Amino acid sequence: MSTAENPSYGYLRWGQVEIHLSGFSALDPKTTTSVCFLFDDDADALYGAWTTAGVEGRFRAPIDTPYGKREFG
Repeated sequence: MSTAENPSYGYLRWGQVEIHLSGFSALDPKTTTSVCFLFDDDADALYGAWTTAGVEGRFRAPIDTPYGKREFG
């Protein structure tokens, strides 16, 4: 069983992009059951490419984080 302390976690790398997937019970299953992290050198370009291409999902524009990353959700 996955928990916040011991999540199910996996990742893959394709070129410069890494996809990290995590699922754990601390998430609200009514809104989401997993977490996906994509590591890329240009969050703004990736966000722009996805929104221009009409990729479905709930997107939040890129922001600068207190821990030094530029990310979007």
